[in-house]
Amino acid sequence: MAQILVKARNNPAPTLREWRDWVESCGLPQAEGFLLENPYTEYDFFRAHAIFRYSDCKAILDEFDKGKVELKKDQLDWINSIISEIENDPPTPIEVETKLELIKADEKPSIENIWRDSKYMVDVESKKTDEEKIRELDQINRARYQKGYPVVVMPDDHIWGRMEGLPDFFVVKMPGVKIEEAKKYIEECMVFTGLDKEGRPIMKMQNRRKWKIEVDEFPREVGDKAMTVGEITINDSGLKDLTLDQAKQYFHDLVNDVREMSLDGK
Repeated sequence: MAQILVKARNNPAPTLREWRDWVESCGLPQAEGFLLENPYTEYDFFRAHAIFRYSDCKAILDEFDKGKVELKKDQLDWINSIISEIENDPPTPIEVETKLELIKADEKPSIENIWRDSKYMVDVESKKTDEEKIRELDQINRARYQKGYPVVVMPDDHIWGRMEGLPDFFVVKMPGVKIEEAKKYIEECMVFTGLDKEGRPIMKMQNRRKWKIEVDEFPREVGDKAMTVGEITINDSGLKDLTLDQAKQYFHDLVNDVREMSLDGK
């Protein structure tokens, strides 16, 4: 028997105006400031990775020479090519000193990642037209869980985690519905957009979910319980907030724009 975790509130992408305000007041100035303070290039990062790989390759080759590891010919050739590349163009002392700083990522993002994000902000993101960004933000919204979207289906004895509750989620318990039947409500809404070069279908996400539970249409007491207690029960016997027959009208097939005919598969 099933219970469904449902999104309790929307998490929309920013509007175009909000995004533009962020770019102008925060995003672009921060990116430009970081690039000014860290004038690295793609070549710098390439060299940093090459130096890093060189150290690993030398260590592996040493283990190979001692008979501690086995290497196939293509693996040995690749390792020797990395070593030759660096030894033919030795790194400067400052390159060796800064290589770990550039690419290490313990708990914080590496300088390389921050640099690439900042470069993308300056060179690409800040130059997008309104039309380009509107399309992008629309796609982001379509890919996000909206209020009423079923997130995951679990058996009725499943214990939800601390983060799987209000204010972001609530649970719909459905003791009379099998898990196999309830899983259809977590299907993604994909649409056919054409064929690739090999004749395979290209599918694009139109919405995160094909089905939506119309929470805002619930009877007031049921909606209030969902948003305050974080749990409602749909069942034909015992304790319940809605019967299966009452609840089916709130299960909305977004693709065909129709409501559910039956919740128990009959």
